[in-house]
Amino acid sequence: MTPGPYYDLGGDEVPASLLSGPRYAAFINTEAGIVAGRGKTVMGWADIAGRGTHLPPGSIAEYWQPADGTSAGTQTGREAVAKHLKIVMAPANHAYLDQKYVVTAQSSVPPSLGMNWACPSGCDVSSAYNWNPGGFVQGVTDRNVIGVEGAMWGETVTNLPDIDYMVFPRLIALAEVAWSPPARRTPDSAAYHGFLRRLAGQGARLQAAGVNFYPSAQVPWPLTIIGTAVAVSSRGQVDGPVATLSAPGFPTSTLTMCDPTLGIGCTIKWGDGTTTTGDVTGVNATGTQVNGLYTIFGQHTYPHPGTYRGLVIVTAGNAPPAVAAFTVNW
Repeated sequence: MTPGPYYDLGGDEVPASLLSGPRYAAFINTEAGIVAGRGKTVMGWADIAGRGTHLPPGSIAEYWQPADGTSAGTQTGREAVAKHLKIVMAPANHAYLDQKYVVTAQSSVPPSLGMNWACPSGCDVSSAYNWNPGGFVQGVTDRNVIGVEGAMWGETVTNLPDIDYMVFPRLIALAEVAWSPPARRTPDSAAYHGFLRRLAGQGARLQAAGVNFYPSAQVPWPLTIIGTAVAVSSRGQVDGPVATLSAPGFPTSTLTMCDPTLGIGCTIKWGDGTTTTGDVTGVNATGTQVNGLYTIFGQHTYPHPGTYRGLVIVTAGNAPPAVAAFTVNW
């Protein structure tokens, strides 16, 4: 039934009241034989490497414990190495994408989604990035690790936007850890801050693709703006969109006010010496449905036919101003 080369038999969360240690091992051994007999590679959570199991060469164990170093729980990783299994690293406090981003005594983010058993204070982008798969558990090295797994468990999600919100942008951090050369990854490291800058540049791309990602406050999301094709009437009148704006983390209610006294500016320079204030529209965030792209509208009448090159300038908060050019041909 499974088209891929691997068959994951699970093997975790088996209560001793249901199967004793020897009966559990016997079950794993029987199941592994069936899987291998069908030409598949046996895969399962690292519990399958415990006492009494005998797994085919090349079998794969997924390490899910939050424990690191030599702490209680890390023995499953070393047991897998001792039995010559390959390891997929998925420690819950770094790679479980169903965990809440932020948890405090008063609130949690997101409030209605996610667990926090592995992340009592939340697991933001920093948790997904700042760890080393080949050094997380003593005795499990780069020679043993064949990959990293991000797990999106479904107890609390009901739709794809919810999944997007929980997965992104942490999945990008996890992919960077999995696919990039080793680096010193700590909250104060150059690698981490370089990654945050590069991740910030993906905000507009994610929004343009319709991905409902969590705008983590750890990421310095920029204002990103691009000019649109501007329509002009036969009388030289413009009354419509002039630019599209990406502003992750900036509430719609703030941006649409466009009040310079509040640090929000939406200026349109029409290219004929005239400057006006633009209008910003967007969809209000609701629950875990975050802000999408904004549209900037303007109204202007040109004095005579010609080609005009204008600018749209947006300022908000501490982000650097965003500038986009547009052209009007009348």
